[in-house]
Amino acid sequence: MTPEERAKAVVEHFAASLPPAVLPELERVVTSAIRRAVNQELARLERFAVAAEIAAHGRGKQAKGQDLAAVYLHKEWADRFRRRRKVV
Repeated sequence: MTPEERAKAVVEHFAASLPPAVLPELERVVTSAIRRAVNQELARLERFAVAAEIAAHGRGKQAKGQDLAAVYLHKEWADRFRRRRKVV
């Protein structure tokens, strides 16, 4: 049994045992929890990408060890995670 099938079986079991008036509220709570978890993960990934971008800028006045390709790549990913967080 796959995780998706197991999840469907659990949902069907609980949907049959809960009163119909409770289902919309339960759906709202579960959806809110999923959105919050996704936003937290996107924020974590965004922080990681920003830190990697800062590290790729190099050290000191002459920016020793600067990697412009890495700066661009990490900045793009940070922006992408930020946009996704606003959508979700």
